[in-house]
Amino acid sequence: MSGLVEIQALVNEAQEKIKESDRQYVRTVLWPDIKSALGVCTDIAWPDRKKLGLLIHKRLEEQRSERVEPERIILEKLIKQIQEGEVEMPEEGPSPLKWLPY
Repeated sequence: MSGLVEIQALVNEAQEKIKESDRQYVRTVLWPDIKSALGVCTDIAWPDRKKLGLLIHKRLEEQRSERVEPERIILEKLIKQIQEGEVEMPEEGPSPLKWLPY
């Protein structure tokens, strides 16, 4: 089973790959791994997993490959913000997320 530590490592790797302008690797390899790990993570309540996935996806999508250091995605901080209602959730919309493999 995946835990927050493993998911955080995948998110960190995704952020590094985006900085290196390797968004294709993030879309085809890392995002499916992140999504899969969230699905089996027992460290997070089920309703919060989907919200966390949406927020991770949104923040990765917003990052640019410019030399400016993007804000680091810290999962524990995001989970706390979700639970306290401090974060605005992105709209899911009728179409699937851009990076979903299907």
